[in-house]
Amino acid sequence: MLEGLTPYREEPLLKAAIEICRWHHERWDGGGYPDGLLGEQIPISAQVVALADVYDALTSDRCYKKAYSHETAVTMILNGECGAFNPMLLDCLQEISARLKSSLPRLAAERSMKKNAQRLSSELLKKNELPRSDRAQRELNHAREMLTFFASCCGGVQFEYDTLSRSITVVDWSRPWRKSRTILDADNPDSMRLLRPADLERLRCALKATTPENNELSISLLLPVEGEQHWHSIRMHTLWSPLSPGSYVGVIGCMTDMQKEQDSRAPLGCADRSTANGPSLADEIRRLGAVFDIVRLVDPSANAVLEIDANGSLHRTGERCTAFWDSDSGCANCISTRAFAERTTLNKLEFTRNEMYFVIAKYVSVNGTPCVLEMISRLNEGRWIDANGSRFLLDRTRGEDMQLFLDPMTNIYSRRYFETYRTHLEGMEGVALIDVNSFKRINDTCGHAAGDAALRDIAGAIRSCIRKTDILIRYGGDEFLLLFPRMTEEIFLAKKKQIQQAVRSIRMSEFADIRLSVSVGGVCGVHPITEAIRKADYLMYLDKAEQQP
Repeated sequence: MLEGLTPYREEPLLKAAIEICRWHHERWDGGGYPDGLLGEQIPISAQVVALADVYDALTSDRCYKKAYSHETAVTMILNGECGAFNPMLLDCLQEISARLKSSLPRLAAERSMKKNAQRLSSELLKKNELPRSDRAQRELNHAREMLTFFASCCGGVQFEYDTLSRSITVVDWSRPWRKSRTILDADNPDSMRLLRPADLERLRCALKATTPENNELSISLLLPVEGEQHWHSIRMHTLWSPLSPGSYVGVIGCMTDMQKEQDSRAPLGCADRSTANGPSLADEIRRLGAVFDIVRLVDPSANAVLEIDANGSLHRTGERCTAFWDSDSGCANCISTRAFAERTTLNKLEFTRNEMYFVIAKYVSVNGTPCVLEMISRLNEGRWIDANGSRFLLDRTRGEDMQLFLDPMTNIYSRRYFETYRTHLEGMEGVALIDVNSFKRINDTCGHAAGDAALRDIAGAIRSCIRKTDILIRYGGDEFLLLFPRMTEEIFLAKKKQIQQAVRSIRMSEFADIRLSVSVGGVCGVHPITEAIRKADYLMYLDKAEQQP
């Protein structure tokens, strides 16, 4: 291509460019290509670029390796591990070594920017018809029109964050049109001054935990409004690109002032039961009963369940509202108590010993009596956990076959599942490692069929001892990883004994002489999860040593 630029053939820049393109893969010892040039036969421009190319490749991340340090890269080049180079150029490399090292952070930033630019251009040009029809731009404009329409109908504050420009576009639909749009710099501390540092970090962690398959999350934050602190509900959706699989490329979201929204509505009531004034609260509760598993009125301040009589008056039923949650006293972090105090609507996940529920708590007033309307749904379509501020469905992921994440022998999660969703599992409070004792002896004396049967029976025994919300993973050959969304040290010790007893009780009909046992080590409240696994592994080997005669 360059040689075809005949009007510029005598330009020094073009000559050097042709030399570099043609001969930058030649080697000083003659072992290169395409022409097998030797020593000084190789133009100096091509020699310099060849050396720079090798250094750049060593100090950059590649799909097949992590970046080497500056010192390691220079040592490898000087030792001849990356090809043969002009000794004079190697001396020059050593002379500028310190300058190269200081330039690496800047070079890495430039590479990142070039990657993002390449991603954007590739996405626009990845289909043949794009240059002619401008299809991508039209689809983008259409999507933004829809977003603008829904936001303008629903009110609230819409925002869009672009990771490349580090800009945040905020549209407040409660303000006049000409003043509704604001553009903020995410790197400017003044742009984030309304957020407390702890909330800002919580927000970053929640976004970092999203994936292309699980890219939506909701979070509640306290923000100042006209001199008061209001709870805001923030719903976000991260945007991903197949050309940048490691991180999201943007965020769109909507923020709602829950207190202002609640104050703008008349509280639900049933003082007048006439149909002319619309349905009563009792009618609403009956209607909601067809949607939710449980709908009830509660007074969280008195731990009481309420009911409405024929006259629309409230009475206590004598039932404690916490009894449903297997609690004799008040619930920790009770969502209804918070909704009652803040006169708002909130939602969360709640657990019993055997089930998991999604709970909506809405503050209402019945004939002037404040209470909370609870709407509860049992989650039986897969299992949900809370991790880093996002709700994560364990057993059903969008667009993926869960069979890919199951161990075919034991039918529990495989190591691949853990590695794929590790960021979502960081919020686990309890982490345990379980190792089969004398497993090698079982394989050696009774054969691999006995070992496989033992692993299947042990996995079944462990599953019989854990809750639906706990996660069991075949972590290694004869090693299991057990994760608990909620756990205390006292409960874990009891769970450990239960698991070990269940395994000791296994009787294998085809291998009657085999007696199984496991060693268990676990920790609670240790983060990140890699550190929790390391400590659990250490405690597991201590447990194994104590069991040896």
